[in-house]
Amino acid sequence: MKTWHILDFPNTIYLSFRNDFREEFFNKMFKEFDGKRPYARFLNINQKTIKQYDMGYTYKSGIKYPQAIPISLLKKSESFIDGELKRKVENNIFLLKGRGEANPYS
Repeated sequence: MKTWHILDFPNTIYLSFRNDFREEFFNKMFKEFDGKRPYARFLNINQKTIKQYDMGYTYKSGIKYPQAIPISLLKKSESFIDGELKRKVENNIFLLKGRGEANPYS
């Protein structure tokens, strides 16, 4: 039987972590890179975007929307994710979805 891991999925998949783990994951990455700005630069994304991923939501026109994290973020960060954190990542995903307004799968 083949075992699948989250990093085996294509970059078109987005995920959401449980709140407590999302904070743990991003705090570890920010510590690894000495802050949000250096981590955002490493990922080649805007600092505001990494803050939204860290918070787990974004506001548009005054409405709060959940913010899913692209698997590409995990793939780019993979060399900074040890075995223990990788196991926690896979155990704390509560939602998978496609890009855009795709229906989530939990």
